[in-house]
Amino acid sequence: AGRERHEGGSPYGFSFPSTLPGLEEAETEGFVISVVIPCFNGGEVLNRCLRSLVETKAPGRLEVVLRDDASPEPMCLEGVGEGFAIRTSRNSENLGFVRTANLGAAEAKGEILLFLNQDTEFLSPGWGERLEELFRERPDIGVVGAKLIYPDSRLVQFAGGFLDEEEWRSDYLYYRARGDEPGTNRGREVDCVLGAFLAIRGDLFRSLGGFSPAYHSSYEDIDLCLRVAERGYRVFYEPNIRLFHYETQTGLTGLHQSKSLSTFR
Repeated sequence: AGRERHEGGSPYGFSFPSTLPGLEEAETEGFVISVVIPCFNGGEVLNRCLRSLVETKAPGRLEVVLRDDASPEPMCLEGVGEGFAIRTSRNSENLGFVRTANLGAAEAKGEILLFLNQDTEFLSPGWGERLEELFRERPDIGVVGAKLIYPDSRLVQFAGGFLDEEEWRSDYLYYRARGDEPGTNRGREVDCVLGAFLAIRGDLFRSLGGFSPAYHSSYEDIDLCLRVAERGYRVFYEPNIRLFHYETQTGLTGLHQSKSLSTFR
């Protein structure tokens, strides 16, 4: 089983542009990391995420790009500390995670793009420095993912993913394991990471044309990781970057998941 690999594009036969409109014009402007957060009805959920980012990343050479997906209520930001550049913009209509993330990336100026769900909360100080170190010291790494933890049980939600090529689905390593399980605390190469925290080299993301618009709000992260691997880069799970993932507070619907799964298969 498996799929035919198509030259220069996705293994699923989609056609991807070499760049997204506007992405080719992005300049770094001194920022190392651009945190791109697609938002929808964030409220306190978004502010919790931003406060945790401020508390765990030293100011400087980081920007936050907030792209609102036509939320009914205006964005209200609190708790963003000094020393962080922040950009806000808004879609005129609801476009879904993928298109909103791509539009946010078009505004970003960083060498590293970090796509982050609004329903996450940073737990580990120094995550930004570790991210910079990985990309600097490992030129073979194209994507980095983090250790995601359920906030209520403190069990592991995600510690890297591998693909089952017979059924074309992803398997989470150490799913619902204890956070101190040794295997969850070893960095490793994996097939895919989750879009809740997905860091990628900015020039690589732009050359791939961003997230595929064939997806709405699910499986776009796996597809991107596969295309990164086709370029010869590695996907890496970094356990020293830890976050809570509240998971149900993103506005994702079962309908969108179902459509994306059909596309992926």
